[in-house]
Amino acid sequence: MSFFEGPFEAEPNNSYLQANGPLHSGKIYEGYPNDLRDYFSIYLCAEGQITVNLTNHTGEAVQLQLFYQSTNNLVTYDVAPPYEVVHTPARPGWYYIYIFTGAGHQSVTPYNLQVWYTPLTAVDNYLSFMMKFFGSSDFGVAIHE
Repeated sequence: MSFFEGPFEAEPNNSYLQANGPLHSGKIYEGYPNDLRDYFSIYLCAEGQITVNLTNHTGEAVQLQLFYQSTNNLVTYDVAPPYEVVHTPARPGWYYIYIFTGAGHQSVTPYNLQVWYTPLTAVDNYLSFMMKFFGSSDFGVAIHE
């Protein structure tokens, strides 16, 4: 499985079928609230927990939603800052993170999206350790799955 490296969102990501992902656990991704919809995805290989944080969002009528397998299965949502959703126990499979921006669209100040999910893959465990130790994700090493 290839992860979406970002750190900036890639348009178009206006439906769950175009979602940027899967995202690394613990990595900060950025995007502009310059349209109505931004979708991201994660994949859980075993039952675990998902935590999604959305910060620095400057738009209006913002919603952070989490779906399981498709947008027909809403798991949880948050409509007030600070935006955070937690889902446990999360079943294995695909999850889609939907950021809705109702108004106040702009391309100057990006929002930050960070997702944590367990169980972590070996690659995510290694990257999380290295980021804590070195404070960066640029270690000058190649990681192969």
